[in-house]
Order: sequence, then C-alpha cells, then structure tokens
Amino acid sequence: MADEQGFTSVGTYIEVASGLPTANTSTAFAALTGWTEVGGVDSIGEIKMTRNTSSRTPLKDGVEVVVAGSASFDAFTVDGAIVRGDEGQELLESSLRSGAKVSFCINYPDGGKEYGTSLVTSGGRAPGADASAFAGMAYELKPSGATVIVDPV
Repeated sequence: MADEQGFTSVGTYIEVASGLPTANTSTAFAALTGWTEVGGVDSIGEIKMTRNTSSRTPLKDGVEVVVAGSASFDAFTVDGAIVRGDEGQELLESSLRSGAKVSFCINYPDGGKEYGTSLVTSGGRAPGADASAFAGMAYELKPSGATVIVDPV
C-alpha cells in the first residue's frame, strides 16, 4: 500500500543538461551526460499540463458532448538567489540567450524524478528590493512535450 502521508519539498532540486535525449524515455534521459544542479534554488513552480477541449450540444437532448483536444505543458519558474559561477544558472542563461533547448531533471526527496526538455523562455536577475533582500534570479522553462515521471524504487 502506498504511503498516503506524502512528503515535503525539502530535498528537491533541479538539474539541467545541454544535451537532448534520443527518445522521451527515462532510460534515454538517464543516459545523458553533463547534468548539473542549478544552485541557489528556492522554488520550482508547478509542472502542469493543460488540455484543450472541443464541445458541441446536440439539439435532440441538449446535453453537451466534450472531447479531448490538443495538450501542452505550461511554463514553470525556477527562482532563487544568484550564485556567481554556478554552472546550472549559467546554462539556463545561455539557453535563454541562444534559444537552444535544455533537458531538465527534477529530483524529489523520495527518490522519484521528473524529466523533460524545454526552452528557457524568460529569465533575469533582481538586484534586491532593499538592503536585506537576496539578489535573486528567476528563469521560466516551457516544456516541449510530455514530461517523464519516474517513481522511486
């Protein structure tokens, strides 16, 4: 029986790689080399799929008929503190500027993983709102296709 207690986000981290998998499978993602953790991350936004629908309402019974249409994954944000010289942050910035896709791997504290490829669609740095604020960074990643979820072993 599955543990119904769940888990917190503490211990979650994201890695990125400039290479792309040969297929959209966990084996192909795991075979990639050059994974590097993005340092200074405080939060990773929701990874969410949106499905469009088509509908019609037949006159005979007046009950709407809905069918599934196209699907896409919404962009999510990775944000936190600027860490100078951090290879993961540098790869996100490089991808943003070049338009090249990156692979990502979100590592969950229970041992699960979520892989995907994405464009980095926006990003930047926030020098700080006041003297007590961290200098921050935020990058938005837009998955290009379904993510691959790997359950913990």
